[in-house]
Amino acid sequence: MSTQRNYFLYPFVVLTLLLAGCGFQLRGQMDIAPELKTLALTNTDRVFNQDLIMVLETNGITISDAADYRLRILSLERENKEITLSGGGIVSDYELTGTLTWGLETASGLALFPAKEVRMSRTYQYSYNHATASRSEEDLIWNELTQDLAINLMRQVSAISSEQLATLTADARAAAEAVQQ
Repeated sequence: MSTQRNYFLYPFVVLTLLLAGCGFQLRGQMDIAPELKTLALTNTDRVFNQDLIMVLETNGITISDAADYRLRILSLERENKEITLSGGGIVSDYELTGTLTWGLETASGLALFPAKEVRMSRTYQYSYNHATASRSEEDLIWNELTQDLAINLMRQVSAISSEQLATLTADARAAAEAVQQ
């Protein structure tokens, strides 16, 4: 009987080894350049700040004011526009768009590149007969949208390699020195 159990165990062991060998990761976790494993964070939106910190910490990034690099959230804008209207004007489709503008800078304040944008949109139906429920749905969608913006920002930060970071830092310092002379 114990021999029979071992036959059932082998496929699981082999599958685990294959997944580990091919670099399988849980969704949401990204490889980060070691220099960016500790970041300072500047953000004025308290609610978005909570989402962003959760995403950063999930990916192994520590938030510290003493970090060599600062992730600066320049703006988070929300736009809501009507895209269709029903015949009786009772139900409308709306598009909710979130635009996040961000930058990365050295601890001394040198911007490593021009500000970048992350933009995401979702559509939803707004019923004037069920206005309270429609507003609640809009709030829910906005919360999901800000979480997705934080994840996409993390993807863009994780795409910066150590080599690119060194080049960006050297270029920013050279540009700052050229301006001072």
